[in-house]
Amino acid sequence: MLGMDFVQIICIIKVMPRRPAQKSKRISKKRKKGFSWKTLVKSSKTQKKIKKGASVALLFTVSISFLGGVWLYKSLTKPFASADSSTAFDINNEDIVSLAIVSVDDIKASPVKTDSVHFLIFDKSKKKVLSYEVALDVKTDIPGKLGVETYSKILPLGMMSDDNLTSGAKLLVSSLEKDFAFNVDRYLVVEESVIGALLETFVYGSGNSLLEFEILQRLALSVDTDITISEFYSLFTFARSLREDRFIVNKGYNDHFADIETLDEAIRDITFDSVVSNEKASVGVLNGTDIPGVASFASRVVRNAGGHVISASNASKNYDESMLVVESNDLAIVKEIQKFFKIDNVVIKGRSGLNEGVSDRVDVTLVLGFDIAETL
Repeated sequence: MLGMDFVQIICIIKVMPRRPAQKSKRISKKRKKGFSWKTLVKSSKTQKKIKKGASVALLFTVSISFLGGVWLYKSLTKPFASADSSTAFDINNEDIVSLAIVSVDDIKASPVKTDSVHFLIFDKSKKKVLSYEVALDVKTDIPGKLGVETYSKILPLGMMSDDNLTSGAKLLVSSLEKDFAFNVDRYLVVEESVIGALLETFVYGSGNSLLEFEILQRLALSVDTDITISEFYSLFTFARSLREDRFIVNKGYNDHFADIETLDEAIRDITFDSVVSNEKASVGVLNGTDIPGVASFASRVVRNAGGHVISASNASKNYDESMLVVESNDLAIVKEIQKFFKIDNVVIKGRSGLNEGVSDRVDVTLVLGFDIAETL
């Protein structure tokens, strides 16, 4: 599951520069003067540096191993989606990855008190990170017809049925997905004591406190997440490879996400030349229910993912079960729609029996039935 041995991780991290490396003129001059590595290693000053570096490497090895051990235990004891499910996917090889980072006062409290909510989009191809800090007093229509509440209340509301933080995190993720109309690939719920280190690395691109033993120890003992160690490490190394000006920060999103056009424009700027966009598959969206606004919302989701919506309208009848009618299962937009709406019912065109006119004119037909519409 981890995808990489911890010793390998340590070796790679320790040789990584703090920031993008600059070519050293100093060493070039020394080489001209007959500089030799043998002489350098023999010097007492260099030996002290080597010993200090070895101590730091050992300390970090112990700390990351501790983090990995605890994380592995939590991963093994947490139920995961079936490998055949539409929700089972690995983010390591994705060009665009999203992450929700949520901080709470005490992760073991019931109910928990939310301190901050951040939504991040990592664009590996354009080498930038777009982040939004969602103000806790922002109100949203919580998915599942749970009413309108502020973001500060979503975690405890999701925990009401089983007193499980993971349930609260999933409800918060669903709320973010609804407001941003964009898939949230992974989430991290952490205690307030470690949020600063995470934000330094992933939101602002500055500082190295996430490498400190104490911070890693706290993170290991105070996290609820669905991200694996290898996925976390992949995002960590990507973030540390960027200059600070590649981190675009949007703070205090208020007014019920009223400025939808600006929000969608920023997201579509990231996905406009993505794999989904470049395949140029046409999509038709059908509202197979009597619930208003379903086709409009689904169209927004598809467009934000880089998809090309040709038509959005009501279906000729109501559907209990949602479905995707596709030219090919290999289309990238099909996978994106599956991830967002959790649709497993995918049928090749011509075998579906779908009697909807738009299906003949598009590569992908998304029919939203009551099973999904009622949870939005």
